[in-house]
Amino acid sequence: MSILNRSIILRIKNLKKIKYIFPISFIIFSLIIYLITKTTSQKVAEPIIENLTLVSTSPNPPIYKSIWTTDPIVFTFGQILNPDTIKYSITPYVRSRILSNYEPSKSFSIISLDGWKEDVEYTVIIEKGLLSLDGKFELKENVTFKFMRELPQPGDPEYPSIGEEIIPK
Repeated sequence: MSILNRSIILRIKNLKKIKYIFPISFIIFSLIIYLITKTTSQKVAEPIIENLTLVSTSPNPPIYKSIWTTDPIVFTFGQILNPDTIKYSITPYVRSRILSNYEPSKSFSIISLDGWKEDVEYTVIIEKGLLSLDGKFELKENVTFKFMRELPQPGDPEYPSIGEEIIPK
């Protein structure tokens, strides 16, 4: 066999390899493009977050009668709360803080460090964004709570009777 024949035979063998490379490459490339577009076009299901609802407040508004100036205002919701997401404001401004529970709870309390003044209407706003501990419930709108503290009068159930200790031991 001559050198010329060998070179022609090698070229023919190389052409056969090349002949299959292009269709295989095209098929692989098309498959990759298809998989990329399929995975990016699928929408990721967002978790459904339901509205967190206020179940009760204590004391019941609008007026509560108490001889104590530092009675807490208690807010109870339908789910166990994430305490890191509690945000609130009080007008007129009073120094206040949240009484924290050491265990997760459905409620939290706000106390006034200066005391709730008599015959002053307070507005407490629990800001939207409060989350349940599991993150499935969110307070979607601000909750507004208004109250006024009055001293109990004789005859009121909250009025201490004579002989009753006002300050507990």
